[in-house]
Amino acid sequence: MSKLDESGVIHPSANSPQDDALTKEPVSLLDSLYQYVPYVFSGSNNATNAKEKDVQKKTSRIQADRFQVEQRVSINNRTRYLIQCIRDTNSMLTLFQRVEELKDHLLRFPDTRITAVKENAIREIMHIYRTSFDKDLLPLLRVALAMLGAVDPPKRKGIRI
Repeated sequence: MSKLDESGVIHPSANSPQDDALTKEPVSLLDSLYQYVPYVFSGSNNATNAKEKDVQKKTSRIQADRFQVEQRVSINNRTRYLIQCIRDTNSMLTLFQRVEELKDHLLRFPDTRITAVKENAIREIMHIYRTSFDKDLLPLLRVALAMLGAVDPPKRKGIRI
């Protein structure tokens, strides 16, 4: 590997490629993996990974809750919008369409019934029910009122079947 000079001084010589291959240790995939094992399997690293996972779970849970709240708010806003449209309609055709939209909305999202009752939807639809003479609109209004929880009183004595 190194050569002795005539004066007895050791000089490094230019190694041939064969000498380099003999002097270097063989590097295998397993050897390279063993270099990283202490970093992967250290206790402090596992603790930080566990903490990071907990933080990620909490943030994802918070984001999911925020998304659900935003959905509920948008659904309730849609309910309020439909009731306001029923109040503001001028023609029977638009009134028919809005009541049908409200009915479908209540079928799809039954929890919004509370919001509709708080917005006085029963009073508005009952007013339209009493003042309307349209034969096609009356059954739709009855269904909407029933979905909101308002039904006509019994006509005679006895239990309601």
